[in-house]
Amino acid sequence: MREILTISVGRSGVLMGCHLWDLLLDSHGVDLEGKSPAPEGLLDTYFEESKEKTHRVPRALFVDLEPATCDATRSKPFGKLLLPGSFVSGQTGCCNNWAKGYYTEGAELVDQVMDQIRASAERADCIQGFQVMHSMDGGTGGGMGALIIDKIQEEFPDKIASSFGLITPPGMTDTTVGAYNFVLAATHLAENADLVHVMDAEALCSCFYRTLKLGFPREADMGRMMATAILGATATFRYPGCLINPTMQSYATNMVPFPRLHFLSLGAAPLLTKSVQPETEAGTAQEIVKRAFDGGHSLTLRNNERVRYLAGALNLVGEVLPWSEVVPLLPSADVVEWLPDAFKAELIRAKRHNYGWPRLAATLVANSSAIQERLRLELENFAAMYRRKAFLHYYTREGMDEMEFIEAEQTVQQLAYCYQDCLDAPTIEDGWIREMREEDERAATKSKS
Repeated sequence: MREILTISVGRSGVLMGCHLWDLLLDSHGVDLEGKSPAPEGLLDTYFEESKEKTHRVPRALFVDLEPATCDATRSKPFGKLLLPGSFVSGQTGCCNNWAKGYYTEGAELVDQVMDQIRASAERADCIQGFQVMHSMDGGTGGGMGALIIDKIQEEFPDKIASSFGLITPPGMTDTTVGAYNFVLAATHLAENADLVHVMDAEALCSCFYRTLKLGFPREADMGRMMATAILGATATFRYPGCLINPTMQSYATNMVPFPRLHFLSLGAAPLLTKSVQPETEAGTAQEIVKRAFDGGHSLTLRNNERVRYLAGALNLVGEVLPWSEVVPLLPSADVVEWLPDAFKAELIRAKRHNYGWPRLAATLVANSSAIQERLRLELENFAAMYRRKAFLHYYTREGMDEMEFIEAEQTVQQLAYCYQDCLDAPTIEDGWIREMREEDERAATKSKS
């Protein structure tokens, strides 16, 4: 088996995790007793058998530096299925301070978290990787989330560490220092994570306002929408017979052409929430696939009209289209010319159970220029505060050095520049390929003379 452990860190991460497990239970035909009368897909990927071999148990871990979030998760309908060791919580919280999550409060709790991760990995036959759900600009989610990924990379260097991170702009949160937290977290994720799926609260709200024509989304609606996108992005790991990205390792290989350029964006159609049923976005299969590429269905901020792709994967789950109808819908014109076959599509036939699923759902995972917009905005907010050394004392008194801020800013700037350099190359004739060809021509001319 190729098992995956999900780790939900911080308030936003636990919110994503709770909604994801509701959907996983439904999509795989597992009831609230852990029984699977009508199993669907590869149950062992996300579920393990209980010690008594009588029912299925979610392979999940919930972590927060304050106990209230984990206590609320225990009280949910699926909470009784979770093992006692599935919850690790502190008592104080992080107060939106990344340094507390990484250096002090989180560091005191991380050994207990790693013990549970190690125990879960030992119970698995062959664990393939870890999925960490967290807020990238929060104290616990950003700080302790980055610390957990660092520790996973250190202890399991041959396994894939994947992150699903939420970013909340300053005007939509009570966190003033979110830009500090994001830039510091992004530095560690660039170094130690293999994949980072970026979801943006501003883009989520745009999906509600502009696409669904609804008011300000409730927390449950946003959680369900993010969980639905995660479910679609991981569909190829959970169903047999998938030819494209059947494992986390092959997924990373196809999606990440250069080591640091592993920040991915997500898109979904139809957009499913607690309030909106699939019939609201009914349409032909071709229309649903087209919407997945539209900015109005993107869960990552997209202000630019045209997006260019380094790599991409389109997962179609449900009543599968003929392959001949899917290929013309892929954006071959927007893929960089020097990676002509970098866009893949997978057709997955799967049944649905209780939740009102559409007959076809499309999920887009893209390594594209869309991520640059958010990186630049966060860098601007970071620079505005750091120029005046605002709020810096809260971080330095937790043991941080000011040089870490400077190095983090430079790392994220380089990340944005690297994306721009790769996407600006207009043809395969550019760069080192052209230089190599010219050198060969000069050598051939010299030999003839």
